[in-house]
Amino acid sequence: AHADVAGIHPYRTSSDAEISIFNCVQLVYEYAARTMGQSFRPEESMLQYTQEIVCQFPLQKRQKLIAATVPSPDGFFDVHVDQVNGWWGSVDLDDVAEKGRMKNWDGTDKELRRFMYVVAVELSKRGLLDENNQPSARALR
Repeated sequence: AHADVAGIHPYRTSSDAEISIFNCVQLVYEYAARTMGQSFRPEESMLQYTQEIVCQFPLQKRQKLIAATVPSPDGFFDVHVDQVNGWWGSVDLDDVAEKGRMKNWDGTDKELRRFMYVVAVELSKRGLLDENNQPSARALR
């Protein structure tokens, strides 16, 4: 079942616009495109991955998202995996969203949304997204 978890998800702005795991990727990618120009590729330019060994034999590796580099008027800033884990704590995506809405998401999708949610909240807190979740005038300078 979908539940609001106070202080964690969803995040509401002063005008009650909502940031959630369902809109965060779009919010962050649109913010990046509008502030950096349409040719900016968030997947290539913002996301930092590392190889993680899932199984030694047979050897299986996966890409693990460890940081997002985010453009701002003051230069780029990073949101690291420990910040993301700190925000979510023991709360899982299953705790905040209906399973039916996530049924087409694989582990990579969930990891990205968990990450981009924290990035979107950080953009909002820094005043780079306005109260309607659009890039602020400051961000677009």
